[in-house]
Amino acid sequence: MNSYNHANIKFLSVIAYLGPLFVIGKFSYEKDCDQVKFHCKQGEVLFYIMATLVLVSIFLDFSFNFLLDSLSIICFLFNIGVGVSWVILSIMGATSALSSTKVRLPIVSAVLDKINNK
Repeated sequence: MNSYNHANIKFLSVIAYLGPLFVIGKFSYEKDCDQVKFHCKQGEVLFYIMATLVLVSIFLDFSFNFLLDSLSIICFLFNIGVGVSWVILSIMGATSALSSTKVRLPIVSAVLDKINNK
């Protein structure tokens, strides 16, 4: 029987949605707990998706800024959208972790399904 500390499980599940802090759950004592695994995987994929989108936007902004000034505005608005999406999805994940449920986040769960089916 597993003797996991429930407070640690909730804590690790919540911090999984705070950017790269999902790594803490992957190396913790409770890493084999289903809830910690679930939230760490979602937090990891969410971080990678959002960081990739921001980096692509920054690259496009610097690469093509000399062509169109309006591209800079478009990239800025895109970054705001990515940031807001990141905050909303992180709050959704953290609230599901606090309530000890496994709510699948939109887009993130689709990416995880694709990864798991390979």
